[in-house]
Amino acid sequence: MKRVAITSLLACLSFGVYAEVKADADYIYYNANVYTVNDAQPWAEAFAVENGKIIYVGDIAGTGKYKGKSTKFVNLNEKMVMPGIVDEHIHPDMGADNYLNIFVSPMDSWETVTKKLKEYRAKYPDKKWIYGGNLNWLADNGEVISGTDVPSHKSSLDAIIDDRPVALWDQGAHAMLLNSMALKELNITKDTAPPAGGILVKDENGELTGVVRETVSEWVTAALDNPSLEVWADQGMKPFFSEMHSYGVTAMNDAYGVKRNFDAYKYLEDKDQMKIRMHVSISSPLNTPEQSAKDAQQYLIDNKDKFASEHVYPYGIKYILDGSAAGRTAVMLEPFIGTKYKGMLRIPQEDVMEEMERLEKQGFVFKVHAIGDGSISMMLDNLSQLPIRDDGRYHSIAHGTFTNPKDYVRFHKLNVVYEASPALWFPSDAIGIIEKDIGERVKYMWPIRQLLGKGTLISYGSDWTVAFSPNPWLAIESMVTREVPGGSKTTAFDFSAIKLEEAIQIATLNGAKAIGLGDKLGSIEEGKYADFIVLDKNIFDEKIRTVHDTKVLQTYFNGELVYEAK
Repeated sequence: MKRVAITSLLACLSFGVYAEVKADADYIYYNANVYTVNDAQPWAEAFAVENGKIIYVGDIAGTGKYKGKSTKFVNLNEKMVMPGIVDEHIHPDMGADNYLNIFVSPMDSWETVTKKLKEYRAKYPDKKWIYGGNLNWLADNGEVISGTDVPSHKSSLDAIIDDRPVALWDQGAHAMLLNSMALKELNITKDTAPPAGGILVKDENGELTGVVRETVSEWVTAALDNPSLEVWADQGMKPFFSEMHSYGVTAMNDAYGVKRNFDAYKYLEDKDQMKIRMHVSISSPLNTPEQSAKDAQQYLIDNKDKFASEHVYPYGIKYILDGSAAGRTAVMLEPFIGTKYKGMLRIPQEDVMEEMERLEKQGFVFKVHAIGDGSISMMLDNLSQLPIRDDGRYHSIAHGTFTNPKDYVRFHKLNVVYEASPALWFPSDAIGIIEKDIGERVKYMWPIRQLLGKGTLISYGSDWTVAFSPNPWLAIESMVTREVPGGSKTTAFDFSAIKLEEAIQIATLNGAKAIGLGDKLGSIEEGKYADFIVLDKNIFDEKIRTVHDTKVLQTYFNGELVYEAK
């Protein structure tokens, strides 16, 4: 492995005046170990930036011709530098919700959950709803919430708060637990018919348990108190972006674009505070049972160019085909063990196909949530009926959790991105839950190595706040080890493990390509935006099971420092 070490003296000598002057750089960054993610030039010592773009990458001597009277020189002290990370599947609105509502972690004990709920209730006495997430996996049939001895039942929340409606997501974000007051507020009774694609879980006596799945959550979110745009953007979105900068993320895909997200992006961009590149997959009207929500989403689709800007790219459409890996709401090719049930599509396949054919002609690409091998196969069938894209933009299957081996080759053949999400890359209690439902098929979970071998373009998405953390370094390590970050005796099917170089490319250049910006970012090379990060260590020199501890010292966007560790 090449490692660059340069003395300050050599750096100073290299900045002499050259006869041939190409351009005056705004910044020259030097004395660095630059991992470019560019196969033609994997490592470099220095690079120059003008007007937010990289104009030179190479050795220190070569930067001299870009020196001008106002050029600023930045000594990076031999630190490792790499491109900014692209999170190709994240939910900014849910992240903002964490700052404005209650946040519990799937790792929290029930004692901690109880304490957080009571403290939140006391702190915000005027809030009608107590809303947030994420609990650990919810169960049906009176079973306990994963990792606890507490039933997945409304009574568990009633015992904490019974005079205000409470709604908490579980970590799959395809199920919620409601207390009795929330069911009453929504006028949900045991005789209520769920919306299309939704489930109201009942016990053996036909009584509501308080667990609701899939599209029923739309009823909850429609009933919530909505903050003003200023509060939403300044106290929700802006802190969310700052947190992502601390992990080194400089671009992302909003995987469920709605109007209030676009409003927040414009609000921040007007204040010159939108320091992130945001591709948006607008939620399809087919995802929601509510006509008013359908109309709102169609408005966004019809007016996509109105919402486009320097940093916002609203050119995707999001579909949610099935549910989650746990809870038997994924759609499988073969039945769940002990049943004849294969899961339920949230949207009829023919409806999705009709809309895809229409919107593809309007220039949209599709981001499709598909967990089970049945829904993945179905979506590949749909995409095979559309023209294969060759314009640098891609359709993408999100999660692709249980992909049938017969479908591996189709991703590359159809030029479809496989977006791998980290929620179950490493061993967790969810694997045991899922294995009870699908048996040996669980070993096909995230077949990253196998798909890379077929030439598939693979991207990284945190799916936060559905996953328990948006920290990409956990995912990068776990893609290589298939273990719990830091190492574990058990693995999440290590025959699908990959190399560190491959994991970094997935999290940078591949992500940029997946959102249609592969020619503009994702690697440190001439002509691309100067979106890059400075790390506390050269991760190639460290043991792989320490990568999850990587700290980002600085994050740059358009060559501007937007985050610095304290």
